[in-house]
Amino acid sequence: MKLAEFTEKNWPDRPEADDARMARGQAKLVVAQARPAAAQVREAIAIFERVNPKSERYPVAMYLAGETYWRLYLSQKLGGESAANKDQMAADHGKAEQHLGAALDIFKKQCEPGKPMPRYMLETQLLVAEMNNEAGRPKEAAALYQPLVDVVKAAKPQTFDNNTIRIFLGAVRSYCTLKQLDKAGEASNVLVAIGPDTLAVNEVLVEFAKLLNLERKKADARVTELEVGINADELKAAQARLASLQDVLGTILLNLSKRQQLGLGQMIFIGQTLNTIGKTVEASQLFQQILKRTETDPDFAQRAQKALSLIRTELLKALRKQEQYEEALKQVDQYIKENPRALEPLMEKGRILEAWAEKEPAKFDQAVGHWALVRTRLQPMKKKPSEYYEVMYNVAKCLVREAEKSTDKAVALDRAKKAEQVLKAALVLSPKLNGPDTIAKYKVLLDKAITMQGRSPDQKVEKKVETKS
Repeated sequence: MKLAEFTEKNWPDRPEADDARMARGQAKLVVAQARPAAAQVREAIAIFERVNPKSERYPVAMYLAGETYWRLYLSQKLGGESAANKDQMAADHGKAEQHLGAALDIFKKQCEPGKPMPRYMLETQLLVAEMNNEAGRPKEAAALYQPLVDVVKAAKPQTFDNNTIRIFLGAVRSYCTLKQLDKAGEASNVLVAIGPDTLAVNEVLVEFAKLLNLERKKADARVTELEVGINADELKAAQARLASLQDVLGTILLNLSKRQQLGLGQMIFIGQTLNTIGKTVEASQLFQQILKRTETDPDFAQRAQKALSLIRTELLKALRKQEQYEEALKQVDQYIKENPRALEPLMEKGRILEAWAEKEPAKFDQAVGHWALVRTRLQPMKKKPSEYYEVMYNVAKCLVREAEKSTDKAVALDRAKKAEQVLKAALVLSPKLNGPDTIAKYKVLLDKAITMQGRSPDQKVEKKVETKS
């Protein structure tokens, strides 16, 4: 430090002085990491900012200053934004963008076509991309991430360092936000193909699968909304989008399910989602793998203890989706007998009976009766669990499906009317239900029940709806 200060003081305009400044600024950062102090960090920034703009060290100095401003901003943000530090956060954020932008502009001018991207240019571009993502500018972020993805694809690295993981995770996030899921899928496929089977890489892939699954849910809800409309072309397009999302998601999940370095929560998410999109055989294999591991790994068994109920339910779901209703019902009844207070098996039994009734309409009464029983159990709870709103919806859905399949007009009218009463009762008592997605589902089904009675959904009914239905 003394030598650097001496050099800078005596030859301030020479290149050696900029070398000294860089050394002194980096030394300050090292000291600040060992003994955290904001003053040391800001002193380091001030030294970097004194590097001569004409010096070859200048772009690296701007990168280090910008990165340090960014770390200060993130540190304050994690500590909780307050009136006291709001102005400082804004100033640090602005300085970070200013310095990193200046550094990247110079690096781009210096970079020779066809030559590897210099390390500091890659790190600067990656950080600017992350800042754009954080600021809600996914288009700008994606434009910066894609060249970095291409660099990694061309290099075909044998191992993934932290920067590579950041590149792919950021690229996936920005493309998902832009709903360019084909590009997000391409980035994830590269990660699957050349990424090692490690917890860090698998975390990125699971993160993408979760984002993709959210889009699938939205697409599924959109198809549900359009099914009661008259725009056949729009429905067809929505169905095609849903199918495409499920194909991409299925590919990612099947690749993930073969990997060994997965956490319990990740394995459960993969299995549940495979079950949801119809990959029931693979879902069953994964859940059986979890159960088998609990027999040989005591630590894993302890972590999995709380999830065993969910795993058993998912295995029952797989049987249901494979239309093995009799076996599924036999197992779920045994499960309920062993765990009479558990809600999950009761919910799954209702889904089994409902699916069976689709094949054998005579069982709709049994399905409605079971859902009504579960509703009675949940009704006294002051704070209703999300399952309560699913139960109410399923009661109405069974009634609507029974009405659709019935050849007796009087029965069909009666079931449609009861479905309307159930749905309106829930909406009157809890207008927000458990979220906007559920409200949308309720309203679509309600419109269908009203239409089946020969009325327009907008038509008012003079008679008050009984809320005890």
